Amino acid sequence: MVFGGYPRDWFDSVMKIESKPEDRKWNDMMESLFFNGGKVPVNETLPEEYRTNGLRMLRAVIGSFEPKHEHKEKVCGLILKSLCSY
Repeated sequence: MVFGGYPRDWFDSVMKIESKPEDRKWNDMMESLFFNGGKVPVNETLPEEYRTNGLRMLRAVIGSFEPKHEHKEKVCGLILKSLCSY
């Protein structure tokens, strides 16, 4: 995934989801992780397999070259929302 190879329509369904103002915090968290690194404050009540797979997907998307940055921001914001919300 790092060097691309995504199907062209891979992010299409996510890009159709309308952003809400309260979702901006997840995009800001993604930006901070992208530029500065850091620790993801994962909701520990989630199943371990869900957390592990979510963090792997987050790392794969953030570190890849292929998708446009705004696509990464939206996808990673949704992943972070699902991992960190209580």
